[in-house]
Amino acid sequence: MRLEEQAAKEEILNIEENGMNFKLGVVKLPSFYTDFEGQQKGKSDFRSTTRDVKNLLVKLKEQKVDGVILDLRNNGGGSLQEAIQLTGLFIKDGPIVQVKKFRKYC
Repeated sequence: MRLEEQAAKEEILNIEENGMNFKLGVVKLPSFYTDFEGQQKGKSDFRSTTRDVKNLLVKLKEQKVDGVILDLRNNGGGSLQEAIQLTGLFIKDGPIVQVKKFRKYC
């Protein structure tokens, strides 16, 4: 799958609830991706989930949305490092990923 096909995209939803109007930004994220080749070559503008979502959040803020929904439905995974870095845009500190071993019982 090409990077453009899995790249983050945004849209704005206008919702009316109990007589109030809300403008919500939706960031659709079908996978966690990075341009490994561009990163290895030291390009300063290589594409990645975190960079793209950060730019989309700035764009949505400029459009004065009331809130943002991060749509991870149908997200097939991808770069664990990008998933962790993306989380840093929303959560300042604390555990992001936990790995547990499961014992196999017979």
